[in-house]
Amino acid sequence: MVLCGYVTSNFYAVPEVVTSANIYKFSEERARKHVRYLSQDIGNRYAGTKGEDQAIHYIVGELEKLQAAPQVSHPFEVSVRQGSGQHLFEIMSVPIIKTYFNVTNIAVRIGCDECASDKALLVNTHFDTTNGNGAADAATPVAVMLDSIRALSQSKKPMQNSIVFLFNGAEESFQDASHLFMTTDAWFSKVVAVVNLEAAGIAGKSVLFQSKSQLMLDAYSQTSWPHGSSMANDLFKTGLLLSDTDYGQFMNHGNLPGGLDMAIYQHGYLYHTKYDREEFIPEGTIQHMGQNTLDILSYIAFEANLDKIYEDPTSDHAFFDFLGFVFVQLPGKLATNFEILLATISFVYLFRISSLSVIGRGVVDITRTVALAFIVPCVVALVVMTTDFKMLWFGNPSYASMLYGPFVLYGLVKGHRMARSSSDEKTARIGLLFVTTVLMIVLMVARLQTAFVMSVYLGSQLVATLLESLGLWQVYYIVSMTLPISIVQPLMIGAINTFVPLTGRMGGYVPAELIIAILVWLATVLIFLPLIPSLHKADSDVTSRFTKGMLALAGIVWVNFLLSQPRYTMATPKRLILLSTYRPATHEAHVHLIKGDSAPYPPEGLVAISELLRTGPVPEAIAFTREEQFDQHLSLYPLSDLTVSRHWNVTHLAGQFWADPKEESAARTNHFAHAFAPRVKGIRAVTHAHNNSRTITIPCAMNVHNHATVFRFKADVVSASAPIKPHARSGAYMIRHLAAGYGGAAERTLAAGHDLVDLAETQYPKEACDFEMVVRGTDPVEIEAAAVTAYNGKYNAFFQKAIPKFGNWTDVWAVDAVHVTTLV
Repeated sequence: MVLCGYVTSNFYAVPEVVTSANIYKFSEERARKHVRYLSQDIGNRYAGTKGEDQAIHYIVGELEKLQAAPQVSHPFEVSVRQGSGQHLFEIMSVPIIKTYFNVTNIAVRIGCDECASDKALLVNTHFDTTNGNGAADAATPVAVMLDSIRALSQSKKPMQNSIVFLFNGAEESFQDASHLFMTTDAWFSKVVAVVNLEAAGIAGKSVLFQSKSQLMLDAYSQTSWPHGSSMANDLFKTGLLLSDTDYGQFMNHGNLPGGLDMAIYQHGYLYHTKYDREEFIPEGTIQHMGQNTLDILSYIAFEANLDKIYEDPTSDHAFFDFLGFVFVQLPGKLATNFEILLATISFVYLFRISSLSVIGRGVVDITRTVALAFIVPCVVALVVMTTDFKMLWFGNPSYASMLYGPFVLYGLVKGHRMARSSSDEKTARIGLLFVTTVLMIVLMVARLQTAFVMSVYLGSQLVATLLESLGLWQVYYIVSMTLPISIVQPLMIGAINTFVPLTGRMGGYVPAELIIAILVWLATVLIFLPLIPSLHKADSDVTSRFTKGMLALAGIVWVNFLLSQPRYTMATPKRLILLSTYRPATHEAHVHLIKGDSAPYPPEGLVAISELLRTGPVPEAIAFTREEQFDQHLSLYPLSDLTVSRHWNVTHLAGQFWADPKEESAARTNHFAHAFAPRVKGIRAVTHAHNNSRTITIPCAMNVHNHATVFRFKADVVSASAPIKPHARSGAYMIRHLAAGYGGAAERTLAAGHDLVDLAETQYPKEACDFEMVVRGTDPVEIEAAAVTAYNGKYNAFFQKAIPKFGNWTDVWAVDAVHVTTLV
């Protein structure tokens, strides 16, 4: 218990803040000024908004100040470039054909006259936001990079390698800006590795969760506060985290031989919400990311030789930090050889001291115990999923263990009691050793770096067995548990801290209750696994009383949560999307309240919307099916693959929402709906009679007046200007177009107070983001377009009235969407 308490306390420890008076180290105090200005003085930095433009000017201004500083020893260049392009992006196995227009990148290059190599390291983050102020995501990484540039450029040490910093302006739009940099910027041609900085939470240590190459892991081993695990690497690759970073672009499309991906990840409740504010970032969080980043960059800039990055450019290394003090890493081949050695020793030992029948009884003992520990919480979770009491644990990651931990412990001891008569402590130890060995081999064959976790258990058991054979039988359980708890418990705390907030944005179709129950089972079993054989030491009456006690404890905890514990607070808000959809051609209109999780809708929200609309939501029995919801939520794609909503049919009020809230007395029109409707008349089609095909072009300049426009179509596509892949469930192709750059058509339309003209095809200049495809046949292709403005409901009178009705324990993202369909 003492060890578990120390490990938990150490997990949450962060470094002390360094003041701005210290010019030799990274300073959180200095960095916070940047975070505060970007997130508070500017706020939302959506691509295509005034906030984006202000952020660009602020970052460039700060870089110019650093360039002019008298302490500069290593001068650096600054480049600001805009561009357009297209690429295929996939998230959660959902394909998105991306086109982007007028995206901005700010790049900095610290070169050297006598470099050890002509290669360069890239340090990347983004300055754009989604919904919210983006203090952690990603004003904090921006601030980290600015202070790192200060420190490196003012260092007296001779540079050994060039460092390129990229402040990219379109990551939240599915990594458009990093794609632009890779495909158009000459500086990228010398880049061989990337350090990517991100945030999916607002607190705690930043974690290393993806890596490639021995050299980059050597660089990370220089950090003052290491925090990372290759188990996180495996977890991220599953897609369960519902997110991706620019690191994937650089690895998959840039083919870089080296890289590190680091992110702030604790307290992910506020990620992508209006509460991602500077004052909510605890002290020490920025210092941890900043100091570790500067340690890495200092090693690469002043000591390493980037030519050596090709010596071991693999991503299969096993690594972890030991209590935040030491960073341990094993190259993939060495880790595999070590695991094979452990497995060999284990099998030789098992078959020398035991028989197959004894091993079999031991395996049954362990399997039955662990299986019942799995079944009990899962059954409870499945029952809870049929009620309105889902996600009672959401308010704090520790609540998940409080609610499901007693059921796991009950299952462990109850399962042991069922196997007690056919086994004993020694047989159970033999069975545990065999099961641990087999699990390690399975993970190793699957090429998962998580195999090192089981190797820690296996190695500890073998050492404990050896010591016992030397007469030190008293230390068996101490030795078999100490190292696993020290290494695995922090991983489990991190996993629970990640997944509990994550369930708030997984959507209504995901069985969050079951996922959390399984995660608590896994964490509990991994912590207590070495102790399972010791249950045979306990008297039957003791284990009987324990199982009854666990059930009683579970009952008390659940009653307490049912009566008094709120799921949501301002610090742990419920995510909602208020979506207005309108089709000018038919005047069909709907209001959708979309929830980000599987828990019930907020009753006061449903009542408030109904009262304002003077009509109730469509009864769930006759509401849209999942596919119909997917169609209605098209503007949110790819989120529409997960979204669940209650909706109100407001066709009888069509156009009345799009009114200036300041002029409610004026006649309401659908002016704004027409002004910001997606443009489709410029789509061109050229018929090729000789091979019965057509070339269809969707000009990207056609829809620069909106933040994003989604196009959906079905066609027999022969070739296209970008890699393409259809949506699996619907069979349709989906294009999501981003229009960035402030001061464009959107602002001119709003200022002019009249509709944009849907220009003919000859009016649109050719751009790199024009999507062009050759389709087989000459039949017309139906293309539906759904446009989203960058104003988040600012000019929707209904939204302005409805959103204040929701409590401060909610985060409501307002989205106006206009749908247009055409035949081409």
